[in-house]
Amino acid sequence: LFCAACPQPGINMPAELTCCRWLYRRSIAADGFFSADHLKAASKSSSLDVPLSNGEGYMTERSAYEKHLNTATEYPQASKSTCHQHRSVNNTQDKGKNQHKDCTGIGAACCARHTCIVPGSVVDFVKGGERQMYMDYSICKGSSFNSQELQSLLIIYDVCCQWRKRFQDRLAANKGLSLPDSFPQME
Repeated sequence: LFCAACPQPGINMPAELTCCRWLYRRSIAADGFFSADHLKAASKSSSLDVPLSNGEGYMTERSAYEKHLNTATEYPQASKSTCHQHRSVNNTQDKGKNQHKDCTGIGAACCARHTCIVPGSVVDFVKGGERQMYMDYSICKGSSFNSQELQSLLIIYDVCCQWRKRFQDRLAANKGLSLPDSFPQME
């Protein structure tokens, strides 16, 4: 349970829906925060740098996320955002100013109605900027949490106009990413 008021089959609503499926829509809001920098450790040994809670709470499981980052296909954006001046879309290139940092921000998915963070959906921005591969992982994790039997998904994201253009291509190319089978394909 991550949000007591939002529909979660078998927890706060019937496990099988017989009517009013539109009423039980999963609404996810996603966004990034660029002021959550983390400096690289002075020690060269990564074996000493262990997470306090790996994949528990709100953060993603570290090895699965690193595997995603190593295998993710990043499609370059054809041009700058035409709908608005979004820093996250237009400035995704690391210009060398972040070389001393492990991460340059975080992204998360939360309940759009009540702003409860979805467990396992908080990701680090490790290569500078709010890249689509980071938010793809966060949104897929957020939409998959306790969502069996739900058949409607609403994603609210400030750069959705750019993010969604190649989302289906990125899902197909990255085998570790998926939306629940109960959700129809996005159009």
